[in-house]
Amino acid sequence: MVIKKKGIRDHLVQPNFPDIEEAVEKVISRGGKTTADDVPDQKNGETRFTLRLPHNLLKSVDVARKSRIGTVSRNQFIVEMLNKALK
Repeated sequence: MVIKKKGIRDHLVQPNFPDIEEAVEKVISRGGKTTADDVPDQKNGETRFTLRLPHNLLKSVDVARKSRIGTVSRNQFIVEMLNKALK
């Protein structure tokens, strides 16, 4: 006589795939923010965003920034250089 153990799989509840698919579709439909959705900070009129720079350009920014007298943040230095370039 062979004794057969009940498998673990026999006790598992099968997922309800339509519910999972619906949840995934909600996440996809929601999407993310774009720069057009960015709203300026009402307190100081600033907008935050991510800026991607090549590594060698960032190194050049840091070299120029550190050559200044005093301490200035990378952000402040980039803002000053952008203002200077646009005038």
